[in-house]
Amino acid sequence: MKSQKNVYVLIGKRARQERNRVGLTQEELAEKARIHPSFLGQIERGTKKASLVTIQRIAGALGLSDEQLFCENASNAKDRKLSEYQQKVLGLMEHLPVNDQKFLYKTTKELYNNSKFHEKS
Repeated sequence: MKSQKNVYVLIGKRARQERNRVGLTQEELAEKARIHPSFLGQIERGTKKASLVTIQRIAGALGLSDEQLFCENASNAKDRKLSEYQQKVLGLMEHLPVNDQKFLYKTTKELYNNSKFHEKS
């Protein structure tokens, strides 16, 4: 039983890491995953067990495969192949000062949150 609990703690820890990495709040991720924000918080803390369907929803909302929530190294940026457009965006931003990068990130996030694109996922 102890190892089973560790799996849920790992999944929660990975979900929180990835959520922070992509810049989502618990509320935003919960909405995208179609779960209650307090349930997401409990999953992230490892105090509640998520069903496989919920794990799939969380992974999908984070742009990950289910397996990537189970493996710490699976979602490292160096292990992930970026799409052509992700590479182009990074190429445009890499020489900008951090404040300009932050501005572009916030603008892009706002455009994304106010668009219908993310509802198709």
